[in-house]
Amino acid sequence: MRDPHRWRTIGLWCLGLGALSLAWLWVGGPHTEGVWAALFFFGAVGVVFGGFVAFFQHQYVRAKQALARGEDIIARWRVEAADWQRFVASDPQWSSHANGRLNEFRPSEAAEPNGVEVIVGKAGVQIGDSIHRLPLRSTRRSRKRACMKGRRQ
Repeated sequence: MRDPHRWRTIGLWCLGLGALSLAWLWVGGPHTEGVWAALFFFGAVGVVFGGFVAFFQHQYVRAKQALARGEDIIARWRVEAADWQRFVASDPQWSSHANGRLNEFRPSEAAEPNGVEVIVGKAGVQIGDSIHRLPLRSTRRSRKRACMKGRRQ
């Protein structure tokens, strides 16, 4: 996820404007049926969509801030610019042979002259400016695989 701060801000704006739209239904006096439906629709969509986006992007912001503070860092290294360009060139080929499993990470085309920093911590993985949260508990997919492996044996 690139720039979770911006997406969290967009989510908070949608949430606030949606709440304002819903509040205007009761405070704004009598409305025609069309205006009432529009205020209700945009308010409900704004509150639901904005709330979800703000909540989930806040998790990414927290992970990025934890890595920036140096909390629970497992490893940290820098990929040189030439190595990064080779990786970017070969990534589509690797993704096409992944049996339908696409990588969540989308590498940026250009590397900084001094390379790309990779930080791995308990909260997440940061590759350049892209942050990827790691769940603290097992994911549903890994639990499902563990159950399937148990049945086969």
